[in-house]
Amino acid sequence: MEDIGPPAGGPADDAETLDLCDHCGRAVARAELLGALVPDSSVLHSAEPELDGRRVVLACCADHLAALVADYRRRPFVPEEQ
Repeated sequence: MEDIGPPAGGPADDAETLDLCDHCGRAVARAELLGALVPDSSVLHSAEPELDGRRVVLACCADHLAALVADYRRRPFVPEEQ
């Protein structure tokens, strides 16, 4: 699991900006979110093709991030979706 932290740059970098935990749906300040890059064959990135097949998930705590990463690891990766 790779913690990539919250997205950086621009006005969305404000600590008061909220985003949702992908596990429980709780609203959390972006500065407090944890993030990881997980495999997901259904993802196609519009500007950076090297990111195809990878999704960023956000979580409010380490336990929720670990659960999300485990869920995505169990999902089948279907190359035909790419």
